[in-house]
Amino acid sequence: MLYAILAVLALGSAGVAAGFKYLGYSTAAAGARFDVADLDRFDRTLDAIRRGADTVRTLESVYFAPGSPGLRAYARMYGIDAGRMQRVLRRRGPYFDSIAGLSARVREQLPAVRAAYQRFEQAYPKAVFPPTFFLVSGLGPGGANGHRGVLLAADTYGWPDHLPVDSAARRWKTSALPHLATHELVHFNQMVASPLAYTRDDTNLARAIKEGVADLVAEQVSGHHINQAAHRYGRAHEAALWAEFRRDMLTTETGDWFFKQPGDSTRPPDIGYFLGYRIAEAWYRRFSARPDRIAGLLDIGNYQRFLAESGYDGSPR
Repeated sequence: MLYAILAVLALGSAGVAAGFKYLGYSTAAAGARFDVADLDRFDRTLDAIRRGADTVRTLESVYFAPGSPGLRAYARMYGIDAGRMQRVLRRRGPYFDSIAGLSARVREQLPAVRAAYQRFEQAYPKAVFPPTFFLVSGLGPGGANGHRGVLLAADTYGWPDHLPVDSAARRWKTSALPHLATHELVHFNQMVASPLAYTRDDTNLARAIKEGVADLVAEQVSGHHINQAAHRYGRAHEAALWAEFRRDMLTTETGDWFFKQPGDSTRPPDIGYFLGYRIAEAWYRRFSARPDRIAGLLDIGNYQRFLAESGYDGSPR
């Protein structure tokens, strides 16, 4: 993603406009493109498999081969292919049966996604809106982004709203998609605003701040963020968590802070997101008089300096 974005930005204003058009980017939320074609292709794939078609061949020919640029990017990112998808379908077939009608439910969320994007544009007039792709991932990571755009695993967010969330079983409600989409859109714009710092600093502190900023801004423009469980636990144990995190924050080993269930089963995943949110929130409040506070959150050149500027010390507020 870094080199694709830098290449476009280096072309000058006319070249940027041409590059944005080629990649499907827009500088206005009203022009943001939502692509749900992969969901329709997956519906056709499942229909054929249920009628007796070969699973791997059908997944490859009906779903993956004609898939969107977003699906191809996601598949490369996470190693998803027809063979792996077949294994997921065998193991979690009842779940995929239970989310029939996912494509229609995702379409119901698109006005809320666009409304959140419009509020983001109001808060950050320099925003760039790449295409947003909704795809079936085989219950992979819910959201990602790259030069192709925002990539959302709708099957991971396929759980109907009237049923309780079961994050341990990788099931989140479809109504959370606007918050997830905005979170990933913020990441994309962090990359555009400060590409070198964003990609080169992979310490736990940088990772926490990147994720925390995405949650904070998503909450402001969509109404919620995607890490409620981490926040509930974090609020109850904030000082101790911060003392522990400070020992790990300049290392790159993610440990129990990100992306997996911690060894302590009482802790939810992604506590690092909560601590990054609290740092970003402290910075945002400290600079409340700045009209460009959102820009300041997205364009961070030095994460240790940002922490110092925030004044955050682990104290609950």
